[in-house]
Amino acid sequence: MASSILKAPKYLILVSPDDCGRNELSLPRAFRWRYQDVLPLTLKLKFRTGYEIWVDRLRGIMKGTRLLLRDLNLEGGELLLLEYCGDFDFVVYVIGVDCCELNYPCVLHEFQGGRPRNVLIRDGGVKFVKRLHTSDGLVDSIDPHVSFLKKFGSMIPSEFEYVVSDGRKLLGSYCMATGELNDLESVWEMLGFELLNSFHILVFTYDGGHCIHVDVFDNELVEKFGDKICRGASSSIPPEVDRFKI
Repeated sequence: MASSILKAPKYLILVSPDDCGRNELSLPRAFRWRYQDVLPLTLKLKFRTGYEIWVDRLRGIMKGTRLLLRDLNLEGGELLLLEYCGDFDFVVYVIGVDCCELNYPCVLHEFQGGRPRNVLIRDGGVKFVKRLHTSDGLVDSIDPHVSFLKKFGSMIPSEFEYVVSDGRKLLGSYCMATGELNDLESVWEMLGFELLNSFHILVFTYDGGHCIHVDVFDNELVEKFGDKICRGASSSIPPEVDRFKI
């Protein structure tokens, strides 16, 4: 029998233009209510390029973020996706205003040595976001932003597998003519979502091969696992793709 696994959800921070002038970012309210007593007071934010920065946490506020936002050339409207990895560490992904993962600047923090890493699609895939509205209902198809399709649409096979957070897979399909990802209704059914108000934002991660990972976030910008999630299943599925620079 699979054992229960305590997993902190991923969460999103919407960066505002005002945030870029301040030296702090607020954690989502629902996330900090649940985890502020167990998270350390000093956090290390780690990015795919090797960029790392330490920030202080005071209740629901991360202090010391101005340099980070400047180094990433953020101006407001971007999303930060944070994934807790244990101890002090958070891995951070940046979604640009075009709803696609950022072309990260080749820069390290001013106190780091060495050189930044190239961001490769085989090392963690590439993310894009779809925002939904209650009037949309439980959609069976979505169309990624045109900027994502221009870069990666030709790589997506006509048939692929959706992968949810516990590692379970379902067959999906892609129509190159329309640019649509299809067969999402079976994903919602498997996760136990019956109403659209169960979630608000979809984050897709394409691995460059035959898998697209799906994470769902509620209107508090916190990951929602679903009512039928299999807590003991492994979610580590290594992509098998060639080198490809984003």
